[in-house]
Amino acid sequence: MGAADSTSSCAVSRSGDTVTLEWGDGTTEHLTYVSAEGSDTFQFYSNQELADLALTFYQGGGSAQDSQNLTASAQTNDDGSVSIQVYENLGDHNSTAAWYTVDRTTAAGTDGSGGTVDLDSE
Repeated sequence: MGAADSTSSCAVSRSGDTVTLEWGDGTTEHLTYVSAEGSDTFQFYSNQELADLALTFYQGGGSAQDSQNLTASAQTNDDGSVSIQVYENLGDHNSTAAWYTVDRTTAAGTDGSGGTVDLDSE
């Protein structure tokens, strides 16, 4: 939204739960309503937090694969979901242990087989 000293104006429009800001330089931003929770209680997970949760979730599942050398990385998808790969780096390639696709706000979604997962379940 620019620096604090910015004096740029923008056109504001609303459609349903989305507010669109159209800036003078042609930049467009879409702000979508996500939650009725206030800023003190609402949170979403960063890609790194989701990768860490996925690694912990996988290691807690009692897999036969040695999980000591595993790491995880996450990538945001076009639809807003996050895909996470749990893998071991073998130098010339990665050996995938698990794939998860989850919602950024809940950390829940599916594993590579389509089964339901909640990475933040305790």
